[in-house]
Amino acid sequence: MENKNLIIIICVAIVICAIIGFGIFALTSTQTESVISADIPSSLTVGDTISISLIDSEGSPLKNKDIILTFTDSNNKSKNVTVKTNDAGIAKYKVKLESGKYTINGLFKEDGYKSSNFIKETKIKDKAKKTDTTPTKSSSSSYSSSYSEPSYGSDESYATHGFSKQNGQWVDKNGNPAA
Repeated sequence: MENKNLIIIICVAIVICAIIGFGIFALTSTQTESVISADIPSSLTVGDTISISLIDSEGSPLKNKDIILTFTDSNNKSKNVTVKTNDAGIAKYKVKLESGKYTINGLFKEDGYKSSNFIKETKIKDKAKKTDTTPTKSSSSSYSSSYSEPSYGSDESYATHGFSKQNGQWVDKNGNPAA
């Protein structure tokens, strides 16, 4: 009799485990795949905008969905930001962090979808400071010069064109007389 009760208990346990396993399988198999990606360069400047893309397994954009961005600096200090995708499945974030090295973790997790994430490393630089373009008072000077070609046949013309005077006559570098 005890063996019979033991067999019944074991059978009931197996049936319960099968039901739970089937339920978990059914829940996970009804979730839609999601794919998140971000093209984040290795170096950003404060004020730059990063874009995050969210699509399903068929490549269709996931619209109006929240993505959590976690920025963790080299001191392990984190900042979370939530961004929402537009009709094209793109979420944008304008960088508003102090300069330094960061690990960026993007996470999409919502009922009905399998969660997906990305991890990127980047360095954030301060925005370049604008130089002061205010005019300053200074002294000014103006110069003018003029040049006119020496007239043909003049002493200046011969000297300018590589002739030299020998025995009162202009000659070229080979000693030939100028025309």
